[in-house]
Amino acid sequence: MKKAKRSLALLCAALLLLSFAACGAKSDSSGSLAKHADTVENGGNAQESTAGGAKAASGTDLSVSPGQETLPTADKIIYSGAATVETRKFDDAVSGLVKLVSDSGGFVENSSIFGASYDETGEQRGYRIAQYTVRVPAEKFKSVSDSLKTLGNVTQTNTQAENITMQYTDAASHLDALKTQETRLLELLAKAQSMDDILKIEEQLSNVRYQIESLTNQLKNWDNEVSYSTLNVSIDEVAYYSKDGANGSSYGKQLGEAFVQSLYGVGRFFKAALKFLVGAVPVLAVLAGGSVLIVWIVKKAKKRKSEKLLAPEEKNEDDKKE
Repeated sequence: MKKAKRSLALLCAALLLLSFAACGAKSDSSGSLAKHADTVENGGNAQESTAGGAKAASGTDLSVSPGQETLPTADKIIYSGAATVETRKFDDAVSGLVKLVSDSGGFVENSSIFGASYDETGEQRGYRIAQYTVRVPAEKFKSVSDSLKTLGNVTQTNTQAENITMQYTDAASHLDALKTQETRLLELLAKAQSMDDILKIEEQLSNVRYQIESLTNQLKNWDNEVSYSTLNVSIDEVAYYSKDGANGSSYGKQLGEAFVQSLYGVGRFFKAALKFLVGAVPVLAVLAGGSVLIVWIVKKAKKRKSEKLLAPEEKNEDDKKE
């Protein structure tokens, strides 16, 4: 009997302990679940707030899609550059540049060629220089710049990249705000009753529309500069390249070409001098004839003067003889 009571008491104690353990586990589980739910909710709110703030600040949805490792970018970058090319075949280099730009989908914005003159025989004097400003698609800017070496010896090159993303975004946001203001002003204008209110609203509306037009043109210009990069190219005609290299010549060859060029210059000088003398023959003939005539007149005048001086003396001598 006592043994049965003892077993019953042990069974009750075990059930009681199991009950307490279950309650504790349930309590911890409930607390953990509540904490996790609160974390998820707060985290979700914080993430939503951050994403919303980023979207409001930039005007672009910066949320990361599943599987995306980096944020999407839409930078507005204006690329520009300049280069100087020496060439011995000027006409080929100029036509090659125009073809290179055309094949890339670009166009020549402006060009000029100067420095050459021709004499009466049609012979060229001096060397020519071509200045070209070309616009090429931004994605072809590097390939076109690298291809300039096919035109001759590239002696100088530089590139610039201007990031205008912040200015562009600010201008676009300002433009949206102005368009909203324009809509509200139009609504107020439709409801205005007095002439004074109408004039004031129209004045504000005119100012807003002027700003809208200005910003719209600015954004269009930026889009054009971003889409088409600017490249300034100078093509210089030379007798020999200024430096050695893949497109240049050896120093010895440069010396030989310099000597030949100097001989060519000497020959041109004597040709020009001979041409001048031939052209001056009629003038020289007239001057020579005039000089001879003047000398003859002077001699004639001196002779007459001498005869006049001698005539009285001879007359006096004759008188004395008589």
